[in-house]
Amino acid sequence: MPKTATAKKKPERQRRERGSAAVRAITTVRLLLEGSQTKTALRDKFACGYSTIDRLFQDIEDAGLKIETERSPPKLDELGEPKYGRVVVNKHGKRQYLPATGGQRVFCRLDPEAVRRRLDSGRKRTADSTAAQLLDAIHLLEGEKRTPGELAKLLGCSRRTVERLVHALTAAGFTLESERSGREVFYSLSREVVQKVLGV
Repeated sequence: MPKTATAKKKPERQRRERGSAAVRAITTVRLLLEGSQTKTALRDKFACGYSTIDRLFQDIEDAGLKIETERSPPKLDELGEPKYGRVVVNKHGKRQYLPATGGQRVFCRLDPEAVRRRLDSGRKRTADSTAAQLLDAIHLLEGEKRTPGELAKLLGCSRRTVERLVHALTAAGFTLESERSGREVFYSLSREVVQKVLGV
């Protein structure tokens, strides 16, 4: 049975989606290091849904990084009391008004020191995580010259995945130094570039 045009395009579309997930992962890490971000702001930036942002956050936490959260302070009325609260029904069936304890917006951020420790420690993933692969790739390339084959072996992935990671790092603003020797290309990252992009 002949393959249809859609069937031929599907693997290419899946590769593009995996590539964009890597770009989103490293861009999210960069944005959370720059300053506090809300999930809504990230959703608008990436033009995606909240479920995608939740997956991104889970991916980053699987890489061994803890995302810190802080709720915005509540809006106050003219008397200085929390403006918005909620009504709940207690165990006796009576309606009870609870004043707001925090605002509606939750700000998320990453601690730069924790990210630097993670980069210096190398491979430490709790699950198969795109963010973990990216951080491990930065660790391996920082101050070292490595070929795609070496990276694939050290990361335990295919050369195609390495190409995707290199593309994601370049798209996120990392300037990879490349040096050709015969048929091989050696990639490396300077500490200054990592510090400039991530601020760590």
